Amino acid sequence: MAVKTADNKRQKLKNRIFSKKNLSRFANGVVIGSVVSLSYAAVINAPQSVDISDHKDKFPLDSVSLNITPSHQGKTVLLSNLPKDYAAVSYKVDTVIVDTNYLKRDFRTFGGFVPETKSISFNYFKVDTAGMPDDVKQRELRNAKYFNSEKSLKENIIHEVTHLINDEKGLKRFGISLFQFAKICVHDEISANISQLLDMRKKYLETKDISVFRGKYPFYIQALKDKKFQPDSTKIPTSTELELIVNGMREWWLQKNQTYYEKTHYKMAKKWFDKSFFYRLKEKAFFKNLAKKHNEEYMRRLNDCYSFNIELEDKKGSHTNVTVNFAKFMNKDVDISDELKSKLKSYANVSFREGHQRYKKALANDEYIQASEAQKIRDEGVVVVQKRNVESNVYINSLSKER
Repeated sequence: MAVKTADNKRQKLKNRIFSKKNLSRFANGVVIGSVVSLSYAAVINAPQSVDISDHKDKFPLDSVSLNITPSHQGKTVLLSNLPKDYAAVSYKVDTVIVDTNYLKRDFRTFGGFVPETKSISFNYFKVDTAGMPDDVKQRELRNAKYFNSEKSLKENIIHEVTHLINDEKGLKRFGISLFQFAKICVHDEISANISQLLDMRKKYLETKDISVFRGKYPFYIQALKDKKFQPDSTKIPTSTELELIVNGMREWWLQKNQTYYEKTHYKMAKKWFDKSFFYRLKEKAFFKNLAKKHNEEYMRRLNDCYSFNIELEDKKGSHTNVTVNFAKFMNKDVDISDELKSKLKSYANVSFREGHQRYKKALANDEYIQASEAQKIRDEGVVVVQKRNVESNVYINSLSKER
């Protein structure tokens, strides 16, 4: 009992020493020399240098069993992996004027999720045809009709609510390396697209109409046409189908979207890194093996964001749900570009004083960075990264359970 009491006292002392308040006092009062600056630069830089992709000979997910057991039974869900609590979704709608100036951009953005405010927003496209050639005018009117449709809205809601769910699971909180955070941003996007695909798959099983995919996810559509697997509403998907979904989605997303999103993910990573200042100091003080800690946490988060509920129907028409962890079927991790790695490494190489100044600035900054669902308008040029402050004008919309 005495030993336990002593341990508790030591822990309380550590907590007091490394409390945010006391560290802040120290940061504001100390005069940092060159040696101390280098020491704290190492504290800040160390976590970002640890990354699961360094183990190129074996991606840890490969060692996980591929068997789906009864322990994977999940709760009842709405629209693939979305819990019933999300049947009513609050979101903001912005009207976007599509005119000749807008078409000079490279991407049109559909909507996004802002973690700081838990806000979901979507764009409504209104076409100003003045000055547009006839072919462009007709194209943009068709696009607006498509993107403003109820089907598109529901698809985007599934996507953005998946981001909300992942955020509530702690997908992007502190506790991993800077490189891993940048990759988690990618996994979050892939996860949201898998959520959309599973909902489309559910409609396909009901209708046997391949048009429900609306031309999206061609890797899956082609596999259906080639009869590489036969989806069945009464059975858990085969390992062939599960592997295709998670690995095909990764490759499809990286090829189609990575260049656009990396610009936003870089801004998100910088803000995350600045805000994690005190957390990283505590990590350095209390954990000897940060690589092990970060990798274990990274893997846990992958399991969280790739766990989806799939509804099964028996011959009597009864419905049950099984939770499938798609992470078990990944054959490799995602990667970020060498350019992004270099920029992140350079950004993390700062002194204690500068790190603390960035921390205070990040807390004071009320502008939010939003990674938006987007589609290319052109194939070349510089990507426009969307940033906006989402605070008000929230409309409440209830989605019916029937799709």
